[in-house]
Amino acid sequence: MDADGRAVVERAVAGACSAQPGYYRADRHSYCLSDARITYTLYDPGSGAVTGVGEISLSSYAEPDAGSGWWNESFTATVTKTEGHVSSLAVNLTASCTNACAMINPDAWGTKVLVLGQSISSHVTYSSSPASGTVTMVTPQYSLKLYQPGDTPGDWDHNWSLPLKVRCDAELSGYGCVISQVRALLDLPLSQYGEAAATYWYAQVALADHWGAPDSPLTRNKDEAAHKANRYRTCEGGSSIPFYPQDDIEDDSCDEYPFAGTFEGGTDGGLCAEILPKFEQGGWKLYYFAGRQPTGNEPCVRGHVPLAKNEKAGGKYGNFVKAERVLDTEKFTVSLEG
Repeated sequence: MDADGRAVVERAVAGACSAQPGYYRADRHSYCLSDARITYTLYDPGSGAVTGVGEISLSSYAEPDAGSGWWNESFTATVTKTEGHVSSLAVNLTASCTNACAMINPDAWGTKVLVLGQSISSHVTYSSSPASGTVTMVTPQYSLKLYQPGDTPGDWDHNWSLPLKVRCDAELSGYGCVISQVRALLDLPLSQYGEAAATYWYAQVALADHWGAPDSPLTRNKDEAAHKANRYRTCEGGSSIPFYPQDDIEDDSCDEYPFAGTFEGGTDGGLCAEILPKFEQGGWKLYYFAGRQPTGNEPCVRGHVPLAKNEKAGGKYGNFVKAERVLDTEKFTVSLEG
């Protein structure tokens, strides 16, 4: 927290939730506060002079659930300083939340009196159940009372809000909540998805639009009819240049990128770069068709990909949408490393 007790956010990266002291950190599925120092100052009621100081360290951790509307936030408070006439601190922490959200146990641990070095840990529980087909943005809010029992001026209140929002929706199956301000990342490593991932890698690296890269994300389109129409235009009868399967690729299939399930997909396949990715001599090589050498300005790519790899990548995308709760028109990026 800053000097005025306001919560400060540090932009997150995926992975373990750790943060600089006094900062929040988040990934798509968690947020935490690390070692926020909060003070209590005791004043003489007559002169106004400072007669004592107390301090606690407050940390928290939460994992919103992409498969339900429930999640816990755990807290730990530790007394880190008692000076002068402050010998102990009473600590009371409660939470609340905005919009379509309710608290199951808003009071973390009641009021606990702690001396130097003592800690208290507990949790609160949030519940969000937006109406079917809707989305709500939930802001957890906190109120901390910190004081030495019996001392003037009594309770000192610290109030703040999570500087990120937890998005809960009922657009996909059931309820689910994520930190939507952290963009979803679809992981399709070359080592697992072979020719399919090599096709997407080519588009990110060699084509001008760099679809799926952090500066050029893709946008989910939930319309199933649009998916079919997009694939028809790129890989099937709607393409101005037909896709001809190659005999030297087992169960050769057309794999398009950007995906048919995105708003960026659906370009006429005749305008796409067309490649044959092959793993040879320990590395990936890309082959082109005579007379169709790509320029790098093509808006899409068609890859000749074994059907099993094509379907595996498509299945991963479908599972990704559900696990990351990627909603209609929401942007996401694609990683092909590994």
